[in-house]
Amino acid sequence: MENLWRIATGQDPNREDYEGIEFWSNPERSGWLTKQGDYIKTWRRRWFVLKRGKLLWFKDQAAAETRGSTPRGVISVGDCLTVKGAEDVVNKPFAFEISSGSYTLFFVADNDKEKEEWINSIGRSIVQHSRSVTDSEVLDYDHRPGKNKSYLLLEMRNTELIFIPTPTVGHLVPFLELARRLIDQDDRIRITVLVMKLQGQSHLDAYVNSIASSLPYVRFIDVPELEDKPTLGSTQSAEAFVYDFTERNIPLVRNIVLSILSSPALDGVKVKGIVADFFCLPMVEVARDVTLPFYVFLTTSSGFLAMLQYLADRHSNDTSVFVRDSGEMLSIPGFVNPVPVNVLPTALFMEDGYDAYLKLAMLFNKTNGILVNSSIDIEPFSVNHFSSEKSYPPVYAVGPMFNPKAQPHPDQDLGVRDELMKWVDDQPEASVVFLCFGSMGRLKGSLVKEIAHGLELCHYRFIWSLRTEEDDDSLPEGFLDRVKGRGMVCRWSPQVEILNHEAVGGFVSHCGWNSIVESLWFGVPTVTWPMYAEQQLNAFLMVKELNLAVELKLDYRARRDELVSASEIETAIRCVMSKDDGLVRKRVMDISQMVRRATLNGGCSYLATEKFIQDVIGVKP
Repeated sequence: MENLWRIATGQDPNREDYEGIEFWSNPERSGWLTKQGDYIKTWRRRWFVLKRGKLLWFKDQAAAETRGSTPRGVISVGDCLTVKGAEDVVNKPFAFEISSGSYTLFFVADNDKEKEEWINSIGRSIVQHSRSVTDSEVLDYDHRPGKNKSYLLLEMRNTELIFIPTPTVGHLVPFLELARRLIDQDDRIRITVLVMKLQGQSHLDAYVNSIASSLPYVRFIDVPELEDKPTLGSTQSAEAFVYDFTERNIPLVRNIVLSILSSPALDGVKVKGIVADFFCLPMVEVARDVTLPFYVFLTTSSGFLAMLQYLADRHSNDTSVFVRDSGEMLSIPGFVNPVPVNVLPTALFMEDGYDAYLKLAMLFNKTNGILVNSSIDIEPFSVNHFSSEKSYPPVYAVGPMFNPKAQPHPDQDLGVRDELMKWVDDQPEASVVFLCFGSMGRLKGSLVKEIAHGLELCHYRFIWSLRTEEDDDSLPEGFLDRVKGRGMVCRWSPQVEILNHEAVGGFVSHCGWNSIVESLWFGVPTVTWPMYAEQQLNAFLMVKELNLAVELKLDYRARRDELVSASEIETAIRCVMSKDDGLVRKRVMDISQMVRRATLNGGCSYLATEKFIQDVIGVKP
């Protein structure tokens, strides 16, 4: 309580009160509040910053954003017990209070929305950083508009959902953003994430550890490693391998779910359902055994779901695998245009991959609902298709799910990140093309040379996130010298930060759905270069269905030794970066504004999430 005493007496805080807190960079929350003095009861407007369990205030915003500034005051949120509305106490609208139990401080926000958001943020920080409060104890936490009574934070978090993601970062990222969205929208929800152990995913633990502190109502439980580990054969599809891996984990997951349901710690908390990844659909067996509703989160598009629905329906008449080069055009409900068979996922041309996809597609009918990482703004035709499907589980278009302030990849060199961002800061607006092909997009030396040649031909500034199949340097001799100052080549890159930068005007992408969502959010037009999995279908969606991308390739396959020429690469980059033909760029910018609004209160994705919450746990009392 020593620093609270200093606040009350007007003394400046000691540096040790905020030592190690980089308040000038990426605060959890910041903004203007009016604070009441504690002995001299005057009200003064100050700029406040919440970060890592500390609430600091400054004379103005400029001071708060200057490294080395001294705050006017600091509260250690971990020492506090309650945060709640206080209009009736100080007779001011938008007022709230923070109390340690023996001392209370009063604040006034500019409007009701900001008051609610400050109380939300401080309440989460209290739980996260408290040194005296446990899960069995109670925190007052009143952030419901129009209410004067206090509500009990931990008692309110009385509904639990169990999440089962596929254990890869690409699937875990949108899963945790779904958790964040649900928790932010409904103060009854807490979430348990079961993390299975997939061989070769050691960096998954590093990612979970890096993000866990920002999700105070999410707990992670590791599923024990399999004793009999499956191995991916050289002729086996990845989809068949993951299906086998998921089935082997069913007994381990069942034991954990039974333990959760019987735990004394769940006194007053009710588990209302299981939400599993698409590849974890076999876990519906666990939900059936414990009589819980089962939902699936498809981390990709609504169009992909339409393809799976078509696959299940087709199989009743035709049980053969698809033939890639047949030239067949498919009439898939949910698509405006006929879909060429050669843009289907690679696994559908393999016996074991087809079987795995078919089993997954047929399991959808055993679920209570399907969430997709898209919105009606992005995919109006397919989302509307499912809204009229009465014999199919309800589909909730809750996307886009991603964090604009994403944590860096665990393998990323932060020194390289700083160098990249310093370079891009010096480039003109919309002048840089960004090339990145995902964590699995490793290029052969011959293709690396064609890309390098294409970049030299087009003369645009560039950032190239390059990973190769060979250990040696595949770049042409002298390439880095010839493009010095005009381009940057790196292994890992902070994709979200780069796409968010005003200097970036185009994105050459493998068309993974997470990357598509990010590019649409930031309004950066894409050149399609799919590599594997469902990326060819994503590319077709973006170019032919939605007119949101420039076509380089639609059916390229990384394992097929096909060479894309430097002239093709040059032409595509010139097309996406050109200011003469801005149709795609304008469409992407319009969609960017729409998807941002969709996630706000009252937006279509927000309402879809609200509908899911109501269907799972009921309307708020």
